[in-house]
Amino acid sequence: QTNSALVAMPSANRGMSWMRLCSLATALLACSRCWQPCILDHGLAAAMPSAPDCLARQGATVSGGRALSGGRGLLVPRVRARGTAMRAERVPEGLSLEDMIKIAKQREAACDGPYAGADALQEAVAEGRAKFDMEVVAELPCVFTGEEQPVRGPGDDIGCNFFDLRYQKAWQYAKSQTGGAFAIRYKKGNLQKSDEVFGLWPASDRGHGLTGLSLGLYACSVVTVHPFPIVRLLAPVESESSRLASIDDPPAAELHLFLRSLRRDQQRAAMADMEPRFHRSLMRWLASGGASSLGDIGKMPR
Repeated sequence: QTNSALVAMPSANRGMSWMRLCSLATALLACSRCWQPCILDHGLAAAMPSAPDCLARQGATVSGGRALSGGRGLLVPRVRARGTAMRAERVPEGLSLEDMIKIAKQREAACDGPYAGADALQEAVAEGRAKFDMEVVAELPCVFTGEEQPVRGPGDDIGCNFFDLRYQKAWQYAKSQTGGAFAIRYKKGNLQKSDEVFGLWPASDRGHGLTGLSLGLYACSVVTVHPFPIVRLLAPVESESSRLASIDDPPAAELHLFLRSLRRDQQRAAMADMEPRFHRSLMRWLASGGASSLGDIGKMPR
């Protein structure tokens, strides 16, 4: 078609420039859908009487032998997709109004009630709320070890050695401010540092380290890392019944002195038998400097 169109060109148009020829070739290729040349406003419209019909089939608007879609005379016609017609093709034929209403009711009934992941979602929401319903128990200096987090219950022995300078500073701070109460943080699974720490009651001072009895495992957040790490120990908010029961609890200072008066095996047994609220009370009291107010009787034995 391109060759026949060029042969049919009048002699006046044979001297057209190279750019005009390129524009003509583009117009011919643009009409590949119906294989008819659609050339307007270039001196060939008279030789192509089917051009307006071709443009109309492709969705372009023609006025006075020129496409109105913009440009300089030769334009690619715009084809507008008819989404409504496409969607209508997917509608099943032969359905009555009653059948459509019945199908709609069946879909509504299928959506009612709990879905497969409802229980898992409720558990995740409960776990997320539990993380927010936390209270600060104490702020203690902390040592980190690359060992895997062990399973330790209240009253179990945990030893710490302070070789790094920052941990030595932390140990000096603990002996002067928290009566030796400390926190230890381990590695846990894929976590280089666990999001939990053990709170330690100071059982004995080993000079370069500490032997502590576990006061339980707590969630933690970092307060500072300079000049040494200090972490905030967090626990779920106590219930109202637990708070009412704690009114008659002995003071934390008496608990501390009571534990000091026991042998190591007795200390472990007494710590394991205590309610968690006693552990929290004892840790709050130590973190606030309560052991320092007792003088020498509150110090750790060697």
